[in-house]
Amino acid sequence: MQAQTVLHGVVLDSATNTPMSKVSVNNLTSKYGVVTDFRGRFSIEVKDDQYLKISYVGYNWKSIHINEVKNFDFLTVKLSFKRNILKDVVIERQLTPYQKDSVRRAELYKDVLEHKQEKSIQAPVSSLYQMFSKKHKDLRKFQQQAKDIELQKFIDTKYVPETVAKITGLKGDALAFYMNEHPMDYQFARTASELEIRWWIRTTWEQYKKENSGKF
Repeated sequence: MQAQTVLHGVVLDSATNTPMSKVSVNNLTSKYGVVTDFRGRFSIEVKDDQYLKISYVGYNWKSIHINEVKNFDFLTVKLSFKRNILKDVVIERQLTPYQKDSVRRAELYKDVLEHKQEKSIQAPVSSLYQMFSKKHKDLRKFQQQAKDIELQKFIDTKYVPETVAKITGLKGDALAFYMNEHPMDYQFARTASELEIRWWIRTTWEQYKKENSGKF
């Protein structure tokens, strides 16, 4: 490899082989970093004898020495899920507004959300009816929608417009459009610290500006 060049690659979940988006790929020497796109792909400038750090919250990070990369045309990196064993801790504190709303929603729709389809060999007709009837299809659809809303409301407590506005300088419709185009993953929102969330927003914003350099 001569001087500086661009390394292209993809990051996959080692257990499922599915692409991982929003993974951090950092050149530890140049201090430059990028994040993977929705296909898990990335491109980053590197030189001989430099190191890359590929990391994602909740996963074991990897260090890659550029001199040891065999297939330089396209690098495939697989990250494994980090399994932490934590001791039981009892913490007494007041509920957040999100938690209070979540409890109210759970109580309000308890019967619907906890409803499960009957699976009985003795009553196959009833089981088939519940599987294909419009009433039960609508019920299952509502349960999934409620689950999706719950996850999004949690993400909204972490990925807030005020923080994004301070980092990006965006306002109004431009801010809303940017956040909709760059959603935060639930697993990341659940496990990341406030500092990591700010770092993710800043890294995503820098990548966005690079991809849309003509607009800035």
